[in-house]
Amino acid sequence: MQSNIRPKTELEFFHPATLSWTRLTENQPSILFKILASTHTDHCALSGPVDETERFSSTLLLFYEPGYRTPGDSSIRHTYKEEVMLLTGRLYDQRLQKWFGTDEYACRDVGMEHGPYLADEKDGCLMIVWIGRD
Repeated sequence: MQSNIRPKTELEFFHPATLSWTRLTENQPSILFKILASTHTDHCALSGPVDETERFSSTLLLFYEPGYRTPGDSSIRHTYKEEVMLLTGRLYDQRLQKWFGTDEYACRDVGMEHGPYLADEKDGCLMIVWIGRD
């Protein structure tokens, strides 16, 4: 079966520090992100509407600023697959009542319940995130 998804742009090693952070919400504290690679140059699932049937793949750096709390008390579900590796800081899962930190990994299928989250008050939480729909 041939894929109709456009491949991600090929990139050699580079320093993501050269990319600007984009603020996801106007709230303070917020979530900041950098798109490292994507099949779309104009958006990713985090930064704009994606048709729920559209195929895509994005790799992001995501930073939950210190004290950031996901909105509401409800858990989160996505219409796409998601893999997350925590790089620095910690994230508290309010539903599981458990802290997760550096070098912890999650792999979520479409619709998997997770969160809500609270970022560490001092360090926040930096993670690399792969999202997509194939």
